Amino acid sequence: MEHVKAKRTQGNTDFPSDGVFCVYRLEDDFRNVFYVGQTRNLRERVYQHMTQGKKVRTVSFDVVEEGALNNLEARLIFTTRPKQNRSLPENDFYKSKASIKNELIKMVSRLVDDSVSDFEVDGAKRMNKKYLSTWKTLVMKECIAEEIKVILNSIK
Repeated sequence: MEHVKAKRTQGNTDFPSDGVFCVYRLEDDFRNVFYVGQTRNLRERVYQHMTQGKKVRTVSFDVVEEGALNNLEARLIFTTRPKQNRSLPENDFYKSKASIKNELIKMVSRLVDDSVSDFEVDGAKRMNKKYLSTWKTLVMKECIAEEIKVILNSIK
């Protein structure tokens, strides 16, 4: 790892001690961030990346508290868009396309299930504007699913 340059955002540029939580960015020869991760042992983790054939030129890192790991990692992935990160960690601020899709599907399912159960509780013959028939509910669910697909396809 002699050719790998450690670059801490603030302060000392040596690799942190084992057990210290940090969020790191791996950069190539052109200073492009190609991976963002988190670890408790930065030196070992960088070595693992290198044994996987990744050409690491610079490692930038921030030492953070354990509770801030996911949020910082997600922010860095979201802002730098590294090629080798495929998803965002669970966090409070940023959502991946897949997690938005899953949340929307759960919301629609709850809405539809509530409408159907309310309708069935009130009896099949009662047609109140507040409740939907089972058929209308299914049509509504399909329309919402199509709208969700359009929205998700527009997100880049």
